[in-house]
Amino acid sequence: GKSDWRTLTSGAYCFYIDTNDIGFINKFGALYNWYAVTDGRNIAPSGWRVPTYSDWAALANYLMQNGYSSDTGYTFTENKLGMALAAKTDWLPSTAAKTVGNDLSKNNSSGFAGFPGGQEFVSSGFLGEVGCWWTSSTDPSGYKNCCQMSNQGISFYLSTDYQTTGKSVRLLKQ
Repeated sequence: GKSDWRTLTSGAYCFYIDTNDIGFINKFGALYNWYAVTDGRNIAPSGWRVPTYSDWAALANYLMQNGYSSDTGYTFTENKLGMALAAKTDWLPSTAAKTVGNDLSKNNSSGFAGFPGGQEFVSSGFLGEVGCWWTSSTDPSGYKNCCQMSNQGISFYLSTDYQTTGKSVRLLKQ
């Protein structure tokens, strides 16, 4: 069970709230712990890989340099890219202006279509509220290991979470 995830030191995955709904699984996929993206089993099929910190930073920098951010001059950790990367569906509403969950029709100008798949850690949480994706390496400080955005915000940012938390994985074609 997920209650055992706190003690894991090897790769694992699950589906949100242990669902067996094929439509849901096809849309949101599995949630993996960080060990699954960094251990030798390589969860990506041939020709694909889990993005590194540098890959995510390159995506953010490219989008900022090409007008996808509503503001300029921001770094990867201080950007306004959430709406450009968020899918046009499945984000829960937000009452705050100019957020990922405020007006879904304004999302996804980049084509990334990031779904709010939530996360798993002992219990389920945040489906429709957060999109979280693991990196296969940490930032240069060795501390940050995932990217995320929230329906209540506008930024796409690098974050840190417990390696045993279940998060989405987005693959990069090699």
